[in-house]
Amino acid sequence: MCRGYHRRSVEQWRHTREHITALFNVNRAPDTPVLHPIEVLPLPGDTAGPSTAPETPEDIEALWAALDERDALLFPSPSAATHG
Repeated sequence: MCRGYHRRSVEQWRHTREHITALFNVNRAPDTPVLHPIEVLPLPGDTAGPSTAPETPEDIEALWAALDERDALLFPSPSAATHG
């Protein structure tokens, strides 16, 4: 019951900060930077956003290799299975 109350409370605050952000951004001057909801009111579970470092092609290839390796362990191909 407490977790449900906490989750509902956080969602209500998330809703409120979205309204505040929208009101600010609609009424801001053209030279004023855009305000993001996380800047208005950080809440539990928020992340800082995407990393600022760009991904290199090598990073992407390493990620795909790791995912392929994981998939091979989770979903072995039928031809690799031994039939007894």
